[in-house]
Amino acid sequence: MSDTQDMTYGQAAERLDHILRSIEGGQADIDELSKLVDEASGLVKLCRDKITAAEVQVTKIAADLTQEAAPQSFSDAPPLTDADAPPPDDDIPF
Repeated sequence: MSDTQDMTYGQAAERLDHILRSIEGGQADIDELSKLVDEASGLVKLCRDKITAAEVQVTKIAADLTQEAAPQSFSDAPPLTDADAPPPDDDIPF
């Protein structure tokens, strides 16, 4: 796949693995080596960008969930009135 911007993270990681195996195995000649290193550099940047975007998204979701789960402040509740009080219990001896 020549257009790395359309690659998924998995595709980019797989291509990086293939490039690494080619380089380590001595399968690439000196002319091809330069192109492979350049391609690998672009793929590493793509993977880092995707990881950063995922971290931002997860952080935002976690913050949203934390806000939803936070207890409501008493200052947000309406004030109590006499109508909110329980009825008197005349059976109490004191």
